[in-house]
Amino acid sequence: PELEATVHAYADHAPLLEMRIRLRELSRESRRDRADRAFQSGQLVLAEEYYRELKQLEPLCVVASERLQEIESRRASAFARCRELVGRGSYKRAAEELQQLLQVFPGHAEAVLELQRCSGIAARIQTLVPDGLRELRRQRKFLQLERELIWLRDQRVPLRNFDEWLTQARERIQKANALFQNAESEVRSGRLRQAQKIAD
Repeated sequence: PELEATVHAYADHAPLLEMRIRLRELSRESRRDRADRAFQSGQLVLAEEYYRELKQLEPLCVVASERLQEIESRRASAFARCRELVGRGSYKRAAEELQQLLQVFPGHAEAVLELQRCSGIAARIQTLVPDGLRELRRQRKFLQLERELIWLRDQRVPLRNFDEWLTQARERIQKANALFQNAESEVRSGRLRQAQKIAD
């Protein structure tokens, strides 16, 4: 600031003008060196900040523009890779990739939300596959089994026995509904013993 004031006061003084130009060049070089070091060390958020500062000083700086595009490309491709894993039903792997992405780009709001969602889904899948589903079958909780199987299908989780288990659950549900309707009919007709036999 003092130099700027002095240069303005002595605007026609050539050595001061040359010094001002040289200081600006040194400032640009210093900022570019910092940005390049941050970029090369993988500190992409910091590098992005430095390259943006450099672009403010020198709007036509090609290196800064290229590096900013590369940083954005890396961020976008890493997030796209995570979304692809989600699309294949690989929620645990997607959560791991999202954690890595957030180590590099901690301010990525979409990735934070997606990590929360994927972690929740992965935890639920882990409780269901395979032991949770087997336990539901063992306890004959076919309505809940059907709901969980449909939820897993909607999440694109590959299950080896999916069709078989879903068919079995639906058959048991239909059979239970038919028995209930028969028992209800018997109750309405006044045949309580017959209704009791069906209920047992």
